[in-house]
Amino acid sequence: MSDATVDADLHRQIVAHALLTGLTPLIPIPFLDDQIRDVLRRRMVRQIDARRDGAPHSPLDDSGVRVLAEGVPSRAAQRGCMLGALLAGALYIARKLFTRVMRKIFFLFTLRDTARTFTDTYQLGWLVHRARHDQAFQQRDPRAVRHAIERTLAEVDPSPTRRTVQGVLRGSGRALRRAARRLVRTMRRRSASDEDRTADLPFDDANGPLDALIVQLVEALGRDAQHRSELDQCFQSHLAGQEKDMMS
Repeated sequence: MSDATVDADLHRQIVAHALLTGLTPLIPIPFLDDQIRDVLRRRMVRQIDARRDGAPHSPLDDSGVRVLAEGVPSRAAQRGCMLGALLAGALYIARKLFTRVMRKIFFLFTLRDTARTFTDTYQLGWLVHRARHDQAFQQRDPRAVRHAIERTLAEVDPSPTRRTVQGVLRGSGRALRRAARRLVRTMRRRSASDEDRTADLPFDDANGPLDALIVQLVEALGRDAQHRSELDQCFQSHLAGQEKDMMS
């Protein structure tokens, strides 16, 4: 892998997708918030994969995109879906009542969730981008790449990015809630065939409602090269470890 650089337009796309997924904690509808988050992450992976930078490659198929964006669900996780549905419904009711009484305080907690979701998506996008620039990527199973991503994210402290995001977004609660409502309307209009290829999203217009925040986030995150370098080094070590295991 080369040094920790990224095309400015692609970096904006990663930040924009991260911000949109960061809106999902503001969506008070069980299941829809997670569904929209996953669709946006798949969309991001597709856009990163499409940036060939002059190097010929075979595009990821739908299965590969899903694995990189969401991981491989365990059987235990699949069995827990029904229980999760019941818990989500109960939590939704409690959350609704709580927000009516303590809306301002609750937003502070939601801002943390927004920063956490943003950071998870941003780091995922960054590492998928780095993997696309690995010459051996075409020979790698997406599940192996995803495994290296998960190990990297588990080992590298995400708090620098989270603090940066919280600092930029603090005071933008009203704009974020409006954007979350628009995102829900947009995603509900899409057809099943659109899936994660949806083009009409709140940041696709350069003068869209989130553009100012996206610009601030790009600038703030662009100054944190050290954190991205830590991600790169850890990720590369896990990919190299996989190569050694395959050769042994």
